[in-house]
Amino acid sequence: MQILKTLVGIASAAALLTACNNVDFKKTKSGIPYKVFSSNKGDSIKPNYIVKFQVIQRVKDSVLYSSYAVNQPQYLQVQPSTTPSNYMDIKGNIMELLPKLRKGDSVYMTQSTDTIFKQNPEAASKSTFKKGDQIITTLRIEDVYKTPEEANEAYTKDAVKSFESNDKQNQERFRKDTMVQASLARDSKIIENYLASKNIQAKKTDWGIYVQELAPGSGPKPAPGKFASVRYNGMNLEGQTFDSGVYPIQVGMGGSIKGFEEGVRQLSKGGKARIYIPSILGYGPQGSPPKIQPNQILVFDMELLDITDKQPAPQAQPNIDTTQRQ
Repeated sequence: MQILKTLVGIASAAALLTACNNVDFKKTKSGIPYKVFSSNKGDSIKPNYIVKFQVIQRVKDSVLYSSYAVNQPQYLQVQPSTTPSNYMDIKGNIMELLPKLRKGDSVYMTQSTDTIFKQNPEAASKSTFKKGDQIITTLRIEDVYKTPEEANEAYTKDAVKSFESNDKQNQERFRKDTMVQASLARDSKIIENYLASKNIQAKKTDWGIYVQELAPGSGPKPAPGKFASVRYNGMNLEGQTFDSGVYPIQVGMGGSIKGFEEGVRQLSKGGKARIYIPSILGYGPQGSPPKIQPNQILVFDMELLDITDKQPAPQAQPNIDTTQRQ
């Protein structure tokens, strides 16, 4: 679960700034001024509860980070601090404030670069910030969960929404990257020549992998968020196996190389296929030594064993060398 669209849009952040001109600020233990805008309605936050929130950081009109912009609300489990409060540790200061908040509350925090540079003079020479700047952090508590199970369910739903909205954008960026496309074109030619020499019929997907259907499955294909149990055998084009096993991949959650997940998404339950993956959708120029060389085209025989809503129970299996990197 990760720890940390603009706070209800940039307009809302601007509204908070205007409101802050008319209120008194409190300070965290490390001295960061803050103001809470309370809903006075939502559930209070207690230790070990998990909080879902949106956050934005900016300097003047320049947005440094926005969970809205990346379509990814943040989750944080409330735990007491075991170390002294630090002015430069915004996450630690947020953790300090969470027990004072409720669902629906918003917080406005300001950090002075002058104070940061005073506490850490070395930062002044390395930072892009200037003296006199104010780093503004605004966050809004969207939900509060009492158990990890509740939070994980909500996190998965958010991740699925993020995947669905970002997938087309990522594919568009992928197509516009000239270096990526040069690598893809080179490997695609090699794969197509190989398929032609073996008289193999394979379908090319939008992302650029090639799917040779070996046996049709039945039912729907795995949707984002679903767990797909896949029996696989990974090879190079010469047919030499580098890995095999059964892997319960959660579709859309970034738990495998892109080409592997794209192959899984082409199958229905019981379906079998041979997937040809250009290196840029595998391990690219870095490879995964010693088994997978730089710029190596990958081939996977896949069988989709099952599709479930929850992660299957762990089972003994080989180390899945090719599906542990994002």
